[in-house]
Amino acid sequence: MKRLLATVFLPFALGYYLSYTLRTANAMIASDLSREFGLTAGDLGFLTACFFLAVAGFQIPLGVLLDRFGPRRVQAALILFGAAGTLLFGMGQSLADLALARAMIGIGFAGGLMAAFKVIVLWFPRQRVPVLNILFMGFGGLGLLSSSAPAAWVVGEIGWRGLFWILGAMGVAVAALIFRLVPETPQAARPSSLLGSLRGVGRIYGDPLVRRVAPAACLVNGMMMGLTGLWSGPWLRDVGGFDRSGVAAGLTGIALAAICGYLAGAWAVDRLTRRGVSLVRMFGVGSAIYVLLVAALAVVPPAMGVVVWLGLAFMLNVPALVFTILSQHFPPDYAGRAVTGVNVLVFAGAFAVQSGFGWVVGLWPQDAIGGQYPAEGYAAGFMATALLPAVALLWLWIYRPAGGSEARPTER
Repeated sequence: MKRLLATVFLPFALGYYLSYTLRTANAMIASDLSREFGLTAGDLGFLTACFFLAVAGFQIPLGVLLDRFGPRRVQAALILFGAAGTLLFGMGQSLADLALARAMIGIGFAGGLMAAFKVIVLWFPRQRVPVLNILFMGFGGLGLLSSSAPAAWVVGEIGWRGLFWILGAMGVAVAALIFRLVPETPQAARPSSLLGSLRGVGRIYGDPLVRRVAPAACLVNGMMMGLTGLWSGPWLRDVGGFDRSGVAAGLTGIALAAICGYLAGAWAVDRLTRRGVSLVRMFGVGSAIYVLLVAALAVVPPAMGVVVWLGLAFMLNVPALVFTILSQHFPPDYAGRAVTGVNVLVFAGAFAVQSGFGWVVGLWPQDAIGGQYPAEGYAAGFMATALLPAVALLWLWIYRPAGGSEARPTER
């Protein structure tokens, strides 16, 4: 077990750490990008969300590649591509340059979590999968932490471009580590043909459990990634009234809350599953609390809003439980296509939330002196963002497919 943790779990965890750092880095440098390129809130939301759009578009090919060629080779090659996009982002001279580079980063790190879910299913005992998945996502919390105060220090020393050059070099190193250390996927775990792989994708979307959880997975996870990945930083500046160091401190607190949440979540999931509580129920209850917290941001005063952001960060692990549900529901040779098939919807939702939230905030005029947006714009964005996930969670509770919510996949 220890050997597998060192040669399988840790290399992929480092890739996810880097993926999460890049996903959320714009929250720290939002003011730098807006000032240098003259970006509106809508521009900033669209630029940052290009990551999610690229990830969504690549999920189906990613699932086929993971199941057919194994996570080791696929993830190593993709991270190299993402590292190239990271370096290009650091050299960007226009919004178009940055958007293209951001999309390259999205494709390159599209397998940050999905490849890990696949490799954990392949190499670790089934009863340990939920805990290992949550612990793995804790490395995302470390990435979130790196994109706060540490990123602010690097930007202060060498600028935001230097930050991305460093992250690009780290990507090359992580790709080499995965390729050299991770054992090859067992041949028996791979589908026999490309056509069979593609047919499997369609059958996954027809599965009753997927139909039940997919809407909530799309909207709740999309809300979680879209808000935490960008708008926490601008909210701390515009509504909270913090300067750069204050924003960095706030993002650091959010990251630490996320790390604590992942550790607590691993303990809680292990205890609850031993007591017979289903992962679907955990996902539904936790996601409902998450949606209520987002709605609360629209009405609470700024000082309390900071506490709400910490609560949201603490619960980051809850919406992602859906991927553990799917990876355990389907056999190992379908695991890659199962999680990426739903992840298409998740990242499409993240793109819609992150870019749409900026569009809503941008309906209010900026402050003429500091270029800040009013609290009313953010409040409207939070309320609009919370509505659709609430409907999706209602569907999760009322839809009961034939054979029960935990029914095994249809025949393949």
